[in-house]
Amino acid sequence: MPLQRIQQMSQHGHTHHIYLDNSATTAPYTEVILCMGELMCDTYGNPSSSHSAGRAAKVKVEESRRSISEILRCTPSEVFFTSGGTESDNTVLRSAVEMGVRHIISSPTEHHAITATLKAIEASNAVKLPQNRVRVDYVKINQYGDVDMDDLEHLLCQSSEKTLVSLMHGNNEIGNIYDINAIGSLCHSHGALYHSDAVQTMGHFSFDLKNMDVDFLSASAHKFHGPKGIGLLYCKAGTNLPSFILGGMQERGMRSGTENVPAISGMALAMQINQKHQDEDLVKILSLKKSLIDSLREIKGIRFNGRCTQEDSMPTLVSVTLPIKKDSGMTLLALDMAGVCVSAGSACMAGAWQPSGVITALYGENDPMSDCPTIRFSMCKYNTEEEIDTAVQAVKNIL
Repeated sequence: MPLQRIQQMSQHGHTHHIYLDNSATTAPYTEVILCMGELMCDTYGNPSSSHSAGRAAKVKVEESRRSISEILRCTPSEVFFTSGGTESDNTVLRSAVEMGVRHIISSPTEHHAITATLKAIEASNAVKLPQNRVRVDYVKINQYGDVDMDDLEHLLCQSSEKTLVSLMHGNNEIGNIYDINAIGSLCHSHGALYHSDAVQTMGHFSFDLKNMDVDFLSASAHKFHGPKGIGLLYCKAGTNLPSFILGGMQERGMRSGTENVPAISGMALAMQINQKHQDEDLVKILSLKKSLIDSLREIKGIRFNGRCTQEDSMPTLVSVTLPIKKDSGMTLLALDMAGVCVSAGSACMAGAWQPSGVITALYGENDPMSDCPTIRFSMCKYNTEEEIDTAVQAVKNIL
């Protein structure tokens, strides 16, 4: 494929579409595409093999691990490669149960990778001995999507078992940012472990894991212009989380399966690029977000969900509920036909046109706008002011 076409695709995806669904996935950087292609051609050995081709691949894996650990300010031994955020989340929850956790505290606004796994853990209690059953509690959420810290402390005070708290860093549907250090400090003061899903915030925020009150952290490369199918799990030294995927002894016995060398290197490179341009990218994205919010506010009766209009929210995301009685799926289809790619919420639930669990948690079962479509706009640095204007006009045309 010609380099020009690769550059075009990496920056804008399908050029006849306005792509405002970057919380679902982002276009990979041109440099990432080229790096991965080169590795697939030249460094295709199995990193577990002892011959020169295998050793060359292993070097790439460990160079990437070292680079990522330097960006996150942790040790290389605390970084484990997974297939993405979903696997990282599942690993923490299920492995924590294996290591003796009998109480898990989370929230109803977490990603489905968390909430679905917790439901499965609760369902498995039926076939377990009483001493092996896991209690799952959900902390209260207010109408703005904030975690009720008093309720979290209450739940922690009631817990006498080994406890894990899993609360995300940035919400993937409404854009709220949660204070990792405040939550982690509260958890640790009660002897609980703390996991944070940072899938939406990695690449947009700086992390200093050495000085942060978090034991486990999940991330996924395709959310910050890296490749799909690769992610990481940070496990703080001394947590001793047992293996989740068994087979070989890859990732120091933590995660079996032949390492995806091109994807691992692509993720590391994407993180390097993000770190280098983070400040200037943030300025541009925040400008786009302000323009979007200002234009959407012209629509009478529109509702902004969560803290997405506040300064202390995800810079990339705006969630609104439109003042029209119409199915979300049909609204998204109409926008797509107008050349605008957005979503109703988590891409993992695409096709399941039902009220979002996050929106229901915010407004309750009697939400007066429950039968109105909720739209999530999510931007990246490659979007333009003209695209924002066109997208808002498309929404107005539908209304």
